[in-house]
Amino acid sequence: MRRFFSFLAKAVIDDWQLKVMSFVIAVALFFMVRSDKDAEGVIYINVDYINKPANHMILNDLNYNVRIVVNGPWALIKKINKTTYTKRLTVDLGRVGGDRYELDTTMFDLPRNIKVSSISPQYLPVKMEPILKRIIPMNLKVSTDRFFHVSEVKITPNKFKISGPKSAVVSIVDIPLPPLHVKTEGVTEKEIPLPELGPNITIEPNLTKVQVKIFVDRAVSSRKFSGVSVNIEGSQAENQELQITPSVVDIYVEGDKKTLYSMAPSKLRPIVYLNRLPGDELIWLNVSVKGLPSSFSYRVQPARVQVSTKKTPVTTAKPETNRKKALQPVQPKAGGQK
Repeated sequence: MRRFFSFLAKAVIDDWQLKVMSFVIAVALFFMVRSDKDAEGVIYINVDYINKPANHMILNDLNYNVRIVVNGPWALIKKINKTTYTKRLTVDLGRVGGDRYELDTTMFDLPRNIKVSSISPQYLPVKMEPILKRIIPMNLKVSTDRFFHVSEVKITPNKFKISGPKSAVVSIVDIPLPPLHVKTEGVTEKEIPLPELGPNITIEPNLTKVQVKIFVDRAVSSRKFSGVSVNIEGSQAENQELQITPSVVDIYVEGDKKTLYSMAPSKLRPIVYLNRLPGDELIWLNVSVKGLPSSFSYRVQPARVQVSTKKTPVTTAKPETNRKKALQPVQPKAGGQK
């Protein structure tokens, strides 16, 4: 064992100057050959966006980092990989055409002998649109039961100014609120949240809710009651045999829909008031209607009827003609008495 160590020490010590020189030369040759060999590395590019047009809006999320793969001498690539080597790329938004900014290898200021082999992503998406402003109304649909009527709807505020990308603003004609159904008569007040109009849309005034006041009245409708018998009232009508021509009329009634819908024809009493007996003459009297609420209106067809005693003929033309003939003098016949 002692002989082995002696031999090893002699091999190292003998001609040590020459051996050190050989080692230095070998290392130098290694680095000279290695530095000329191509290697691959990665560089990260930070992106800056400038000069955004004041009347435009950016609709997408911008990409602020670009990764490029480079090739070059091993020594330079090794330096790049061992340090945080970053570059910056400036994009002028005022000169971007279309919806993207194309990237190429000439845009990056890299050290000499470094070449770009790939770029990720290959382009920067930049979607911009002109900003449009317009005033639009509110839209609320209110329904109620069939016997009621929505007379008025007040929304405060009833208009908003919206602002956003042109394509989105043009497609919005109003701000729709959730539909409401009101079951009772009177005034109903509610606070309704505003809906979302979409991304990048702003409204003025900047509110989240609107005040709504709904006025509901009873629905008004009309109905026809046909062939209703006419009655005679008045002090002179007692114990008298009178004739009405025509004896039935049609009644057109307008009023509260619910009450009118359930109204029976028997509740209506068309009447005429007789203040004096007709005698030998015909009396024309207006027809009125009893049994209707005071808020209802009506129209009777025909509006007037004839009232006469039953012995009085209805048609007077023929008797009058006969009477005239009776008053004419009788002409004596020829050869008669003087």
